[in-house]
Amino acid sequence: MRSGFLLVGLFWLGLCLCFGQDQGPSASSSPSRNKTAETTNPSKAALVKSPPKDPKDDPQAALKQQILDLLERSHAANDEVLPDQRVSLLARQINMITRLQPETGEKWAEELFQLAEDQADDQKRARMQMLAIQMVAPGDPEFGLKLLHQMKPVSAGSDPAALMASDPLSAAATEVFQSLARTKGESQIPRLRMEALRLAAESQYPYSAMAGVALETVRERRPGNIQSPDGPSVLEAIFDEAVGNYERSTATWTTNSDFARMVQRMAYHVPKDKVRHALELFVTNAQNVAPPSGVSMTVNTGTGSTQITDPLEIALFHYVSLLRQFDPELLNQIAESHPQVAQGLAGLANVRWTYGDSSIGSPTDANQITRLRAQGMASWNPDNALALTQGITDPNMRAVTMGSVAEQVAADQPGKAMQLLDQAQKTAGDSQDLKTQLQLAASRADVAQSTNNSAMLRDALRQGFEVGDQLLRQEQDDNQTQVSWYMLGSLVQTGIKSEPDLTLSYINSFSLPYVRAELLLDAAQALRFNRRIVARQSAKLGVGN
Repeated sequence: MRSGFLLVGLFWLGLCLCFGQDQGPSASSSPSRNKTAETTNPSKAALVKSPPKDPKDDPQAALKQQILDLLERSHAANDEVLPDQRVSLLARQINMITRLQPETGEKWAEELFQLAEDQADDQKRARMQMLAIQMVAPGDPEFGLKLLHQMKPVSAGSDPAALMASDPLSAAATEVFQSLARTKGESQIPRLRMEALRLAAESQYPYSAMAGVALETVRERRPGNIQSPDGPSVLEAIFDEAVGNYERSTATWTTNSDFARMVQRMAYHVPKDKVRHALELFVTNAQNVAPPSGVSMTVNTGTGSTQITDPLEIALFHYVSLLRQFDPELLNQIAESHPQVAQGLAGLANVRWTYGDSSIGSPTDANQITRLRAQGMASWNPDNALALTQGITDPNMRAVTMGSVAEQVAADQPGKAMQLLDQAQKTAGDSQDLKTQLQLAASRADVAQSTNNSAMLRDALRQGFEVGDQLLRQEQDDNQTQVSWYMLGSLVQTGIKSEPDLTLSYINSFSLPYVRAELLLDAAQALRFNRRIVARQSAKLGVGN
């Protein structure tokens, strides 16, 4: 064996010597002479440098360019749509293009940020700007910070929903701060503390943002040991700065909620006396701030329910457990003066927010629940999923659910999938419900693609887009918002992979620019997902390495 390796080695050595002789004196010359030879000898340069790849020969590059073209075409339609439609389009467009072409994503995010300035609703303005920042900050936190500097807080009492949701400015700051810490490490902590104080001077302190970035950074530095010797000092310094700013500033419902979230997150990592002091400040401010109108809360206790309308009780309710653990004496004082807080202790996990007489999250009907269960089960237990469909009393919904099961089994059991499609069509019968027809056409298209049935796929696309066009025209005639485009999304995502030209011709046939823009995004999304699969498979096979 050893002699065999020796012969191979001698062979390669002789080959290298021959190659060196062919190259003449320059083969043993200095690096500078080599460089000169490469620039004056085209034939040798050709040996050293391979010609650049033609993008057309790179399937990944071609697919990426196709996705970018679809996104650009969708974005071009923004000027033709209504303002609210433009906002929703921009959000999707930014989210998709940022991962492929960050510079364009930042340009479009700035467009969304400036568009928000024209909003009369201050809460809507803040949430649009928060969205723009959150989408670009992970890729470029410095650009996110630039936008954050331009963001104004929500005016006090602009919307009762501000009480329940996270503060937009703090939520945007959280994404920026954590992205900076994640990409540049714990050295960013001093800078972020300065940024938080700057925001406090110009608008409001980002309480929960600082809590999140402090905890995350310390955990990364000392995994599993947050109580390290130097850890608590960092956390306490941030906590003290936040509490000090809260004491100095004028409290609002928004800042109260954000401050309380910060205390809740950091309470177990700073001294108890500091937590008690912070809670006392919070309770005092909660009692002194004028409440937004129209806010109530229903607490289900298991034995009944109680309606809470007192602003202080609503403000304190989510922090009862924190008060009970860190300052039970203060909680007793609150319970004595506000008995409904004490009555609702048993229902902490079953809170349902309401605005006036309306409620959020009304129960779904039994047919919908069964449909969702069947669709979720179809991929791993199609037989049980089919059995569940028999419990759906609405024939249209039962037919659509059977079509969904057919999609899941098509790759492994094409014959059964076709039988299910026929059965679904018979179940729907002569249904004139256009939504049912469209969903069944989408299922047929998906099964056709899985079984490589091109003729069936083209027919399903034709039928689906014709029905979709009827739906949209019907909505337009009834002066309804054109929302049926979302039902066309699955049809587009199926067609763009196997019949891209035909699918795009159908998309271009829609006269409404908003519909075209949304469907172009659906097409791009389908190709982007397909690109991930191709990249994953290429990586496994070692292609491109």
